[in-house]
Amino acid sequence: MLIVPVLLVLSQLGVYALFKRWVRRVESQLDETLAELSSTPRSGKNEDDGARVLVYAEFRKKAVWGLALIVLGLLLVIAVLISLAESVEDTWSNVVGSSLFLCGLGLGPWILFLEPYGSYRIVTKNGIFTRSPWNGRFYASWDEVVSVKWIPVIDNFFLRTEKGIMAVTPVFENLEYFAQAVLANVPSSKRIQAQKKLDRALSGSFQP
Repeated sequence: MLIVPVLLVLSQLGVYALFKRWVRRVESQLDETLAELSSTPRSGKNEDDGARVLVYAEFRKKAVWGLALIVLGLLLVIAVLISLAESVEDTWSNVVGSSLFLCGLGLGPWILFLEPYGSYRIVTKNGIFTRSPWNGRFYASWDEVVSVKWIPVIDNFFLRTEKGIMAVTPVFENLEYFAQAVLANVPSSKRIQAQKKLDRALSGSFQP
């Protein structure tokens, strides 16, 4: 009996449907935020028409999908093997435990999607907006930036602002616009530890 793998597949289809719904919500929030930033009057005129969105590059998303499918494929193989090893007499005594255990493990790979699909930054002439599954959403003007640093251990830019801390990964698309905005609006004394990486990002040939 293949009850365990069938239940595993059905649970994954349910999680996938929830994931797609969540992605649409994130995209809707992005559109709303862009509209809000573009329509907010500053000094009597709109200065944020040049807003640039930084999102994870497609190759990173595809890499996450590849890893997740490998893990889910292994779980499916295990589910099939468990079902083949069960006897008719003890099927119902084991099927619930086995199904719950594997379905629980099947939620793990979906955590990998939170960052690449749930994070973005919006760079404007006046500041930067962040949306992250880990530290929420907030907007900080360039005047509120306390420091910009490059952290080699995790290969990320970190902006410390009066509103909070945000990370900018080098695998974001449109990274050069972030570098351009930081170099133009943040004093050099606040970005000494990130200067070389910002210059590389500005050139479009960034390497962590």
